[in-house]
Amino acid sequence: MLEKSFAMTLPTQKQFNKGRWLVQRERFRIPHTHYTFPKRASEISEIIPRFIKKIGIESQFAEQQLLKEWETIVGTHVAQHTRPGRLASKTLIIYVKHSIWLSELQRYGQRQILVKLQEKLGPTKIKNIRLQLDPD
Repeated sequence: MLEKSFAMTLPTQKQFNKGRWLVQRERFRIPHTHYTFPKRASEISEIIPRFIKKIGIESQFAEQQLLKEWETIVGTHVAQHTRPGRLASKTLIIYVKHSIWLSELQRYGQRQILVKLQEKLGPTKIKNIRLQLDPD
């Protein structure tokens, strides 16, 4: 019986009070603009990708994500000899440290790397990869 009285209930989401907003707008002399009131608040996980796309830094964001997770995407052995470069027009340039590694990856590993990248970032972000020797 005690358990029922102390049962936790989830808080309900507060509903937007349009009448209260109209009173506040009049009180603080907020200019009237045509505004549609949202049915619910958006989650931050929905807002950030739209914002990144809107301000035009989607490719830079993807490049930073690649740098951070490069070792987990391609594996430690390949990551020691490669690094991601720039992402332009859905083609990722991958810099390889040695010509032997470049040859081997072009023959046997290029398709596997592309599949792993598309799994991590989505198939629409990266359509192709280009391997080339590291200029550094």
